[in-house]
Amino acid sequence: MQPFVLHAHFYQPERLNPWTSRLDPEPSAAPDRDWNERILRECYAPNGAARIHDDGRGIRAIVNNYERLSFNFGPTLLSWMERTHPRTYARILDGDWRSRVRTGHGNALAQAYNHMILPLANDRDRATQIRWGLADFRSRFRRDAEGMWLPETAVNPATIDALIDGGVTFTVLAPHQAARARPSGQGHWHDTGHSIDTSRPYRHLHSDGSGRSVAVFFYDSGLAHSIAFDSATKDAGVLLDRLRSAADARGGGLVHAAVDGETFGHHHPFGELGLAYVLHEAAHSRGLEPISYGAYLERNPPTDDVEVVDGEGTAWSCAHGVGRWYRDCGCSTGGEPGWDQAWRTPLRAALDGVRDAAAEAMDTLGGDLLKDPWAARDDYLGVRLGESTQKDFLDRHGLRSLSDSQVADLWVLMEAQRHAMVMYTSCGWFFADVSGIETVYVLRSAARVLDLLDEAGVPGREERRARLLDTLGQARSNKSDVGTGADIWRREVEPTAVTPTRIAAHVSLLGLVKPLPEDLELAGRHITIRHYRGEFRGHMGLSTSRVLVTERATGRRRELAAAAVHLGGLDFFGTVAPSQDERGFDAAASILWDAFPHAPVAHLIRMVDELLPGQPFGLEDMLAEGRQEVVGAVFADLTSRFREHYSRLYEDHERILEMLVHAGYELPRDLRAAAELTLSAELEQQVAAIREHPSLQPEDFGSVRNTIARARRDRYAIDLSPLGAALSDALRSAVESAVELLTPESAEQVADWLALASDLDVKADLFVPQELVYDAAVKGRAGRLSLRENEAVARLGALVGLSPVAWTP
Repeated sequence: MQPFVLHAHFYQPERLNPWTSRLDPEPSAAPDRDWNERILRECYAPNGAARIHDDGRGIRAIVNNYERLSFNFGPTLLSWMERTHPRTYARILDGDWRSRVRTGHGNALAQAYNHMILPLANDRDRATQIRWGLADFRSRFRRDAEGMWLPETAVNPATIDALIDGGVTFTVLAPHQAARARPSGQGHWHDTGHSIDTSRPYRHLHSDGSGRSVAVFFYDSGLAHSIAFDSATKDAGVLLDRLRSAADARGGGLVHAAVDGETFGHHHPFGELGLAYVLHEAAHSRGLEPISYGAYLERNPPTDDVEVVDGEGTAWSCAHGVGRWYRDCGCSTGGEPGWDQAWRTPLRAALDGVRDAAAEAMDTLGGDLLKDPWAARDDYLGVRLGESTQKDFLDRHGLRSLSDSQVADLWVLMEAQRHAMVMYTSCGWFFADVSGIETVYVLRSAARVLDLLDEAGVPGREERRARLLDTLGQARSNKSDVGTGADIWRREVEPTAVTPTRIAAHVSLLGLVKPLPEDLELAGRHITIRHYRGEFRGHMGLSTSRVLVTERATGRRRELAAAAVHLGGLDFFGTVAPSQDERGFDAAASILWDAFPHAPVAHLIRMVDELLPGQPFGLEDMLAEGRQEVVGAVFADLTSRFREHYSRLYEDHERILEMLVHAGYELPRDLRAAAELTLSAELEQQVAAIREHPSLQPEDFGSVRNTIARARRDRYAIDLSPLGAALSDALRSAVESAVELLTPESAEQVADWLALASDLDVKADLFVPQELVYDAAVKGRAGRLSLRENEAVARLGALVGLSPVAWTP
């Protein structure tokens, strides 16, 4: 059997808002909330539960591609997935575990932490990126990583040395990154160019002469290019032919290719299906054996030495070394004729200035708090991963007798260092213009670093900002209306910063539309509400508040007071300031509340400004999620009145509209609008009411049936998406119960829900129900179920689209 490896590099940039540690909505990812969600739906989740169909399109197997696919996931992506999609996250970990059981080696590789281009990093950051990548891998996969994926496969001799120093066993590179080779330890070096033999691993020695080394696999670039850029390879037959041709051309040894993991499902829709068939079934019929790099290396240790290209470094996606990440080298994605990327050099220079300021603070302020500030930074990820408590960290690294304020400064410095590395995420330079969302992300991380340095009391705040803006001012956009990196900073970065002041303003306005608890978690902070009062008189509202804001990451605490006036609609005016003593705040609030019932609006606004002088704020200063709640509440009445008006129009003229439709007339858009909006709103309200039932049953949808029947009768188009979501949730719940009970009655409950969806012409989501039933079918095939239970499985399998092969022993 010819061994082969398909390696998938799964990665997304750090999309979290650096002030809130949450993903902000990304409209360009529609219909999904953000790009992480979209690519998970199209790629990451389907590869963990890929379908193999029979000739009739029934599902005869559901397999985990991660079990036979060599892969790495960016740590920041896995961190998000662990919190938001634990089912997919578990399948990824399970795939690595199953490959270890089967071959003795896991399929998963580690990755340098946040996709920094390591040849362009300084020695200290390069080492930390590798250490953090290995530590994150060990925490998740419960084993030491054998291999490590280098971001963009960017490498130079210093990076190789850092891998060896980190204890990495092997890495994977493109063939053009090899400079010369020789039989191990002997003979003359010969230049390889692009023609290095990719069918075997090589040994790369450390430059210090110690004899320590790392193994290097150079993937087949022709095969990789074919898989990545030819959508025909999503067909299993085509992919098999390409693998077989590559194997025949090699005449032995390893056949392997490395591509972006998003190829399988995102770039090539449904590409996970062909991949599943190849990896789990068809490969063996063509004399091919899927294997991991670690398993192959154990059987075939290197016999030749290699050296990578010296100098600035090389990468798999840049033909000009690593120019794509610091200069106008000619490589770009998504640009237009005449564009250049001269902005890359000042962008990197600006971030280098931020990094150096953070490093200086680490050496000076950190030196007063820590035994070895940089060793502490290397160990800090353990606190983030929950593998080490803050107390343990302080015992290991902190100097004795630190005050509470000094401890807070210590955590501020650690967070500043983390963001100072995240801001070098490679995507910031990859695309065609400085205005791209990826560049905005890295600039936001830089802004967070500056905020944290200010919070730690590091002097020179205005000078740091001025230097940064001066350098970013040289990063000119190709779009005439955008300006420079400095303009982007002022327009798109600084306004997104989340400060304790903004948190207090947010709470002040949020309380006007919903009750607030005494304690809440918000944007990485714990908020204790010491006082809140909010009331309306007619359309005008007033709130006064006093809150304690505690930073979760650093422990820093600030107490603030705020007052806000709602003038009606979306007009708000408020001020927020450091809290006075409790007695002073109570006195100011009392004066405001005494004046509220009778004071003219202008006078009340002036009183707010005088009694609580501070930073003014409006609705635009709220966090995005709270702003939406306020907007929704403010306009709920207006929406209701619009709906009531349309509903009255429709009801008053329903008979006329019916007569016109039945007579064969095509209703004008304006006449259809009243009916369609009314019926859509009616359906939405019915579904919302039904979902509140503690034990929802198909017969509860009688009113929904009637509404849809009316719409169909008169050929109105109404929004069925709320109904689809409700039926999908109900079906999933019914299937979960059915696979637990495995009785005829529970199976018929599933049949009833599917029949309802069919009757209403709504497509229910079967992705998870099919997995649940398939798992039960596997137990049945293994003889672990009774005859009665197997009959229930067969019924469920037929309902959700499994092939009889799935449950037949």
